[in-house]
Formats: sequence, structure tokens, C-alpha cells
Amino acid sequence: MQETKYRIGWKGAAILIFFATIADILSLIPIVGAMTGPIFWAGATIYLWKAGCGLANPRRLATTAISFLGEIMPAVQMLPLTLTGIIVILVMVRREDKIGMKKAPSDQNRREPPPRQVPNQNGRRLSDKEMASV
Repeated sequence: MQETKYRIGWKGAAILIFFATIADILSLIPIVGAMTGPIFWAGATIYLWKAGCGLANPRRLATTAISFLGEIMPAVQMLPLTLTGIIVILVMVRREDKIGMKKAPSDQNRREPPPRQVPNQNGRRLSDKEMASV
């Protein structure tokens, strides 16, 4: 049986959870709490990007945005949103790795030119001689 290679190992997950817990504890201090959320998510985003998780995943973007906005609101700020958000992200990444979801190839990373489109006239392909005159 083939062993699954995970993008984020147990050590990386433990470090992210540790820093998310610290960020949530610091967010209980009113003025400091407004700064710890964005700083943590900036660092976590860079780590996830370097681990190969991508920056433009809508699910991770939604988790980050909800946690970030929750850290700004004073009444909701007491909840451990950063820790919950990072755990949700880690579960999603682990699930993607386990079931083998692959990134779609993007056209921006192409190394060869796009295929040449063959022009036609009235629904018929042009011959090579006609193509040379186009």
C-alpha cells in the first residue's frame, strides 16, 4: 500500500496550533488583540504557501477572513477563532492530501506557446496554401 505524503507534517501542525493558541491568548488583551490576528494570519499564510497549500484557495480564504473579522469585533474577540480557523485549515489540507486532490494546471505556468488556432471560412478548414496567405 502506498504511503500518503502530507504537505504539512505533525510538527508543522503542532507549531501552527501552538502559535494560534498564543495569538488567541494575546487577543484577550484589547489593544494587542487587534494586532495579533493579522500578524498570525500573515505568518500562517506564508507558511502554508511555502508548504505548497496555495494562497488563493477559497475555503482557506473564508476561514482566514472570518477569523480576522472576528478578532476585530470586541464581543466575538474572546472566542478562540484563530485556533479554530487553523485547525479547520489543517483538517482540510490533510483531507486533500489523503484523498489525492491535485491542483489544476494554470495557463500562467505554461512553458510552450498556446496551440495555433486554424482559421476557417464558412465552416471548412483552410489548406496550407490558403493558410500561408493569411
